[in-house]
Amino acid sequence: MGFLRTLIGLISKKKNLLDTNTIQNTALQVAMFMNWYLENGPDQIGWEEAEMVAQKILTRDTKSFNENDLLLINGTAHSLGYGLINESRKKTKFDQSINEFCESINLDDKFYKFEVAPEKKPARKRHAPPARKIPSPNN
Repeated sequence: MGFLRTLIGLISKKKNLLDTNTIQNTALQVAMFMNWYLENGPDQIGWEEAEMVAQKILTRDTKSFNENDLLLINGTAHSLGYGLINESRKKTKFDQSINEFCESINLDDKFYKFEVAPEKKPARKRHAPPARKIPSPNN
C-alpha cells in the first residue's frame, strides 16, 4: 500500500475525474486481463498496454477521465494480489467471456486472438522392459 500512497501523493495536485469505486473496478478489470494474458498469451502486458486497456474500458463505459485517473488505475492494477485477481476471474467467469470482453472495448485482435498453447501433457512414464527369464541350471 506504500506504493499507492506515494502514487496518490504524486497526483493529488490535480483533481481526479473518476470516483474511487470506478477506479477500483476498472483496475480490477485491467488486472484480470493482464493476468489472463500472462497465462495464455505469448508475453506479458506492459505498462503502456495496460493503460490502453484502461482507456478502452473507460471509453466503453462513457466515463470522463484524465491522466491522473489512468495513472491511479494502472498503479492499482499492477499492485493487486494474485489471489484476489484469480478469485475475481473465477467469480466473473472472465476466462470464458474473454472474447466478449475484448470485443466490448474494441481491443485489437492481436491481444486475444492467438493460438493458446495446449497444456503440456505429462510425460509418459517409461517402464523397464520385461525381465527375461534366465534358464535355471537345473533344467
